[in-house]
Amino acid sequence: IKERDMKRILPFRALFLLCLMSAVTACTHAPVTTLAPISKDMISTEERKRPGRYALVVSADAMTGNTLAATTTCSIHTYPYDMSQSFVSLAYEATQRVVEQVDIVDTPRTALLDEYDAVIHINVVKSRAFYDLIRGLWSSDALAMVEVVSEVSLLVDGAGYTSPQLTISANHQAPLGYPCSGIPVAVGEAMEKVSHQTIILMVESIKAILDSDGIPKSGIRRAVYL
Repeated sequence: IKERDMKRILPFRALFLLCLMSAVTACTHAPVTTLAPISKDMISTEERKRPGRYALVVSADAMTGNTLAATTTCSIHTYPYDMSQSFVSLAYEATQRVVEQVDIVDTPRTALLDEYDAVIHINVVKSRAFYDLIRGLWSSDALAMVEVVSEVSLLVDGAGYTSPQLTISANHQAPLGYPCSGIPVAVGEAMEKVSHQTIILMVESIKAILDSDGIPKSGIRRAVYL
């Protein structure tokens, strides 16, 4: 290639590399991390809370991951989520509304019964998030689909009670935006629906166990689709 031609090509090559670098740095969106508080309409603060002092363990490490693509559109990007800390905070706040005193502890262990009346363990077994595209005439929407599997167990008076695993699923649709910015929005909203409903049903399970000698068979719903 002649020197004159090289001078013509170099600016275009530099522009191409700059665009490529910009595309690469934009591949990972900021992780979705925030969950709104659960309203008192969904879990009210009871006038007569269950008496006693309770230890609460919330295992929420599974509330992290990357959103999987059900379409090739926008699949060059990565859409992570990490709801673990927000989930723990919401579970703690919700439990406070139904028992007199509750403390967050790290691990569920029988020795805690020396200090507490019961040990409550809310465990997120797994979470999954997907997105797809809904194409319209003039614009497209992002559709997020989220699923969370969880269980709750209690140690009371040396006896252990565990609920059946609960599966909660939810969808949310949002404008796709540019560049694919609507996907994390849709994922966050769907994750919030699932998290709220999971915690609500976990609290129902806790109340059912504390108010009876075991888990009433009709007191637990195994799967909910929102």
